[in-house]
Amino acid sequence: MANEPAVIIELLGNAGDPIRYTCATAIPKGTIVKLTSPRTVAASSADDEPIAGIAAMESDGTETSISVYTNGIFDLYTADGVAVGAILAIDALNDVDEADANDLLQGSVVGQALETGGAGSTNAVRVLK
Repeated sequence: MANEPAVIIELLGNAGDPIRYTCATAIPKGTIVKLTSPRTVAASSADDEPIAGIAAMESDGTETSISVYTNGIFDLYTADGVAVGAILAIDALNDVDEADANDLLQGSVVGQALETGGAGSTNAVRVLK
């Protein structure tokens, strides 16, 4: 199913090493979030957006800040197939794909695939932001 939020498999470091960011929009828990200025996050929905991590809590748009997981293993959706070990980047709302050079330059990398997955699958990804 497309646009599924991330599902925690294992939080690493200090309980996922959450970082607190300003937030001015509604963001569902498990959404891959992008950085905006100044030190603000919003739901990531397009290729080449700078990624902050994964929303650790729900925001209905009235909160002024949320926590974002930056260190863990999560099940993430991919519309296209991915190879084990591939570096993955944001492609669309809660959808990752194999990264290209531009993703590396833009800070769009989400993590590394821990398993091979076919198109339209959910796969374990090591997220380290």
